[in-house]
Amino acid sequence: MPVKLRRLRYLIDQGDDGRLIFPDAEITQGVITSGGSLRYGSGADVQTQIDAVVASVAAIDVHSHVQESVCYVDSKRVDAYTEDGSESLPYKTLSAACTAKLANDKTEFVSFRVASGNYDGTVSLDKDTANQSFEIIGAGRNSTFLRGAASFSSATGSVLYFRDFLDITVKNVTISNGLYGFYPRSCRNVKLFNCEFKNLGSDGEEKYHDQSESQANQAAFWAGSGTSDGGTCRIRSCTDVRIDNCRTSYCLRGFRIQDCGGGALTNLRGYKTLESFIYLASGTYNGSGGCSNFYISGCVAESIFHAGYQVIGGKNNTIQGCTAINCASSPFISWHSTDLRIIGCTADKCCTKTWIGIGALGDSYGQVFMSGIASVEDTGGYLLTCLNNTFTQCGVGRALSGNSTMFYFLLNANASNSRFIIDGNHTDALVPLYNPDSITELLGQYPVSGGPSQSEFDALESDVGDNTTELVNRLKLDTAQTLSSGWLTIARTNDDATLWITRSGSSTLKLEAKNGYGRLRYSGAKFDLWSSGRYKMDGSHLQLPMNASAPTDNASNSKGGLWVDSSVSPHVLKFHDGVEWKTVSLS
Repeated sequence: MPVKLRRLRYLIDQGDDGRLIFPDAEITQGVITSGGSLRYGSGADVQTQIDAVVASVAAIDVHSHVQESVCYVDSKRVDAYTEDGSESLPYKTLSAACTAKLANDKTEFVSFRVASGNYDGTVSLDKDTANQSFEIIGAGRNSTFLRGAASFSSATGSVLYFRDFLDITVKNVTISNGLYGFYPRSCRNVKLFNCEFKNLGSDGEEKYHDQSESQANQAAFWAGSGTSDGGTCRIRSCTDVRIDNCRTSYCLRGFRIQDCGGGALTNLRGYKTLESFIYLASGTYNGSGGCSNFYISGCVAESIFHAGYQVIGGKNNTIQGCTAINCASSPFISWHSTDLRIIGCTADKCCTKTWIGIGALGDSYGQVFMSGIASVEDTGGYLLTCLNNTFTQCGVGRALSGNSTMFYFLLNANASNSRFIIDGNHTDALVPLYNPDSITELLGQYPVSGGPSQSEFDALESDVGDNTTELVNRLKLDTAQTLSSGWLTIARTNDDATLWITRSGSSTLKLEAKNGYGRLRYSGAKFDLWSSGRYKMDGSHLQLPMNASAPTDNASNSKGGLWVDSSVSPHVLKFHDGVEWKTVSLS
C-alpha cells in the first residue's frame, strides 16, 4: 500500500556503504535530476541499459540480416519501407516476392514464408531453363489466402503458374478466384500439401453445382461469364507429382494431372465440381500420351457433376480404397489406357445423369466404364483389373444395355492385351457386365458367390476328366472330344444362358437362351426364334441358296420354300406354293 512521506522518513534505512534502503512501499512518481542515476544493486544505471538495448535494436533494423534462402511475405504490413524479404522488411505481395527471388538469373533455393492474410494477384513465371527450386509455405489454409483477385472473374488468369523449374512445393494455403489455382509445367518434382481450392474456373453459384439444373441451363452457365476454362490445378509434363491432404470445392475441374511420369495422390477431397474430380489426362487424348505409375488412395469424390476418377491414356496406374458418392457420370472411367487397377473402392448413387456440369453429354454408362485402344502400348498385361469393389444404388445413365450396369466395356477389342480381370465385386446393378466386343475375361466372378460345394466340384471334376485344362467358372476343351451319351446343359436362373464357340482370331458364334426366345448370333448377324414358330433375321442382307435343279423333297416338305434357279440366265427366284415350284416375277 502507499506510504506517506512523514512515515517514510522513519522507514528509510542507510546501509553500511551509504546506500539508502527503502521499505516495501510503492513510489508512484519520481524524478532523477540531471547527472543522477538509478541502479539496481551494484549494476549499471537503468537508463544506460535501456539506451544500449535501443541502439542494438536499431542496428538490427539497419542491417536486416537478409537470408537468400528464406523470403518473408506479409500482406498486413502497411508501413512504408524498402521491401527485401527479410523478416523485419517482408514483401507485402507474393507476386513481388516471386518476381524478385525467382528471376531468370536466380538459381538458389528459396523458401517463401507467407504470413496470414489475403494475397491478391496472379503469379506467372516462365524460365529459360529449369535451374531453380522453391517452396511456398503459408500459415495454414484457414489463415493464408492466395487469390487471383478479390472476387471471381472469368478474365483472371491462373493464380500460380510456373514453367521450367526444378522442384516446387506449395503447402498450408487456400487458393481461389482464378483460372487454375496451381499450374506448374515442365518441372521436375511438384508437391501440394494441406491446401484448399475454391472458385477456380467457376464463380461457384450453388444451383449450377448441386445437379439441380437442366442440361440447357448448365450449357448456358458454361458459355457465360460465371466460368472459365480452368479448375483446381493442372500439373503438366512433370516428372513426379505428390499431392496429399488437399480439398477442392465449387471449381470447374478437380485435380488434372497431364502427361506426368509418376506420383501419388492421397487423402484428397472433392465436392461439387462441374467436371471430374481426379483426372489423369493425355495431351493427345489417346494412349500415346497420359500419366503412368500413379497411385491414388484414400480419396473421396462427393456430388461431382461428372466422373469421380477419370484416366485417359497412360499405363500402370492404381486407384485403391477410394470413394465416389453422387457422381453424375460413371464413377470410374478409362479411355485408351492399359494396366489400370481399381481395387477396394466404393461407389454409391452414380450414373445419375446423362449430361455433365458444362451441359455436354457425359460418359455415363456403367460403374466402371472402359473404352478405346487407340495407340495403347502392348505391355503384355491387362487393360483393366478390378478387385473387391462395391457399387450400390447404381443409375442407368446412357447405358445401351438398357439397365444399370456394373462393368461397361466398349471398343476395346483386337489388341493382344484386350483382356481384363474382375473378381470379388458386389453390386445392385441389374447388368453385371456389358461386353459387346467379347474381349477376353480372365476371371469374372461378380458378384461374389459361395461357389459349388466340394461334392459338386468333385463330381464336375470327375465328369470332365482329362479333357479339362481350364476350369474358371467355365468348361474349356482344348482338343476334339465327343459326348457319346447324355447332354450338355447350360442353365442360369433368371438370366440369359449362352454357349460361346470361338475360333482363335475370329468372332464368336453365340447360341443364347434369352427371356422368351432363342438367338443364334455371329458378329452383326442374328437369328431369333420364338416358341410360337415366328423367327426373325437381322443383318446387312439375306442370301438365298442357288441350284440348277429343283429340290427333290416332296411338296409337303417344300411349302413356302425359296431358292434361286441358276439353270437359266438370268437366274430366277422360285417359290413353292404347296403344290409346285412357281417362278416369282420381279417386274
